[in-house]
Formats: sequence, structure tokens, C-alpha cells
Amino acid sequence: MIENTFTDMPTVARKYSRSKKLFLICSLGIPGLYYLAPILCSEKWRSINLIPKLTRLPLLFLAGERDEVIPSYHMRQLWSAAEKASNKGSSGPHSSSCADLVEWQSWPYGMHNDTCIQRGYFEKIEEFVKERVYSTPRRRGRTLGDSSEKEKK
Repeated sequence: MIENTFTDMPTVARKYSRSKKLFLICSLGIPGLYYLAPILCSEKWRSINLIPKLTRLPLLFLAGERDEVIPSYHMRQLWSAAEKASNKGSSGPHSSSCADLVEWQSWPYGMHNDTCIQRGYFEKIEEFVKERVYSTPRRRGRTLGDSSEKEKK
């Protein structure tokens, strides 16, 4: 499950370098900080490059449309990358399961720290886990928390 996250840190640093309040506090008036911020950002955390590698995992994207910390387009880009990779992977040996592993759910009034209290949030997670995680051929017919003798060894 991926919730209200970013594509990469340099893009987030650039967003915050545009903030006038933050600019005055942190930049000490450094001209061109907007262009320097991504370079000065030592941690890159490029989620956008990692998402396409997750083609065999069920992914649920949970987004608050009014996220004030990370712009919602970051989540849309991550979801789009996962969809593209999932569809590309659907021609391979796992084609029956790859195409429908990526799901999107957003809440129009969800913000960065309150998406989890939006109506239907936990129900969506429960539905996803039941349909995408526990309905795999390996788990089919078992209930949550149930394990076979084979898995215990």
C-alpha cells in the first residue's frame, strides 16, 4: 500500500524552495534556490524509478486529493508508472495476475495526515487485502491468519 507519497525528493525540495515563507526562513535570500534545491538534496529517494520494478506485487495507491505536503500529482505519476509496468508485464509468464494488480483510491477531502480518517479508508484496505492478497492461488480457500503445515516448515 502506497499512501500520499512523492515521486522523488529533489522534486519535493524544488516545491518547497518556491514557498516564500520557507524561502525566507531557510534560504537566507540565496538567489536561484529553486534550481539549487534538487542539487543540494543529498537523499534522492526516487520512488518513481522503483515502482516499475514491482510488477508482480499487488499495489494499492491511497491518495488524499487535498494533500498540502506532497502535491497529489506525485501519487498520480506513481500510479501511472505502476499501471504501465503492470500492463507491460501482462504479456509475460504471469499474465493472468499482472494486469489487475494495481488499484487507485482517492478521497477528495483527504489531506496528508488525515486521509486515513476519510470515509471508506479502512474498508478499501480490507477489500484490497481480501481480493488481491488473500485470493491468490496459494492462499485461496484459507482465512486470514490461517496457515498450512507446509508454510510452517
